[in-house]
Amino acid sequence: QQVPGRAPDVLPAPVLDQLEAKGLPVQVVLRAVDAAGNESVSEVVVTVDATPPEAAILSPEDGEETGGIWLAGIADDANFVQYRIDVATPQDAAAGAWSTVFVGDSPVRDNSLANFQLAMQGQVRVRLVVTDAVGLESVDEIGLIVDTLPPPVPVALIAQIEGGIHVRLAWQGGDAPDLAGFHVYREGEYLFDDPVAGRTALDVDVAEGI
Repeated sequence: QQVPGRAPDVLPAPVLDQLEAKGLPVQVVLRAVDAAGNESVSEVVVTVDATPPEAAILSPEDGEETGGIWLAGIADDANFVQYRIDVATPQDAAAGAWSTVFVGDSPVRDNSLANFQLAMQGQVRVRLVVTDAVGLESVDEIGLIVDTLPPPVPVALIAQIEGGIHVRLAWQGGDAPDLAGFHVYREGEYLFDDPVAGRTALDVDVAEGI
């Protein structure tokens, strides 16, 4: 802003730095004055913002194996506009060929970003891109292993009585490269806390009539 008869006011650099860091709106006034003292004024409000948004995928961890994808993290800024979730194979990601699967229009802090399923299997790159009102972007990226294919159904289940009160279970099949084990149930309840690694299990102290 310029006032007739005095030099233009110049904000000290520290003040400008504080406004920039906080992303605060600043009113800019342009005043034209002629020799006769006539003047015209034009005003505009601008946002001084050189601080990039926050972008962080907090869950799942990089390299984790998953079926469905549930992302949690941070997408935030004082002048937030939107965030998006992009996915690609490692080869497409290296070539910059990403596909957007979700767009959010509200800031997120330590909460759910997106929940979705992917048709692709195997290694997948997932990135979070956060954009603010002045066009600044921040990106966070992780790699996941997507597996939505169940193992084959176990077959040939047999049960044999041992010691009069125990039941020996045995079965075949269910082979898969990433097989973690087999859950065994009786009457809809887990028999064991952890998956059974082999293809046999002993159900002990079985009550009569079961």
